[in-house]
Amino acid sequence: MNEDTLLELPKGWIWAKLEDLVLEPKNDIVDGPFGSNLKASEYEDKGIPIIRLQNVTRNKFIKKNIRFIKPEKAELLKRHSFSKNDIVITKLGAPLGEACLVPEDFEWGVIVADIVRVKTDDKYISKKYLVYCINSEVVIKQFETNTKGTTRPRVNLSHIRELELPISPLPEQHRIVTKIEELFTKLDVGVEVLKKTKVQLKL
Repeated sequence: MNEDTLLELPKGWIWAKLEDLVLEPKNDIVDGPFGSNLKASEYEDKGIPIIRLQNVTRNKFIKKNIRFIKPEKAELLKRHSFSKNDIVITKLGAPLGEACLVPEDFEWGVIVADIVRVKTDDKYISKKYLVYCINSEVVIKQFETNTKGTTRPRVNLSHIRELELPISPLPEQHRIVTKIEELFTKLDVGVEVLKKTKVQLKL
């Protein structure tokens, strides 16, 4: 994305690459191990959790069908590990570039090949704000521009590191997150009311 295509931002905001928002891009933005280094045949029903594509959607982590690997295997793949509250992003499939936070109850684990893990510091930038940014229309278009393949779209790790994000001052980030979460709460309430109404209409 070049400067000519970037939207004009409000005063005090900047466009910043994702890799410029972390301390060590090569360690703080990583993808999972090469396929042969973590095979489906090594999955277990208990042990150290792994995060797969089906666990990551826009703004929401899906806890269904969590698989595990043995602790000794996880230790070998420590470079590809995640911690609670890290950001995880999909880089394969449609839609591409879905992002969410790792839940609090997932202390640590390993990501698979087509997941990207991002570590940031809340003292400098809001992780929730970053997730909402990555899931925004302006960033989704960047994923679409850099997609390879048609049957199974994929984006390279280098392109994810170079994503251009609209960054506001930290206090404004917190206000934006609060407002978005208020809207999501209202939406959830509305959905529940709609479900109850449908049930009542069937009676």
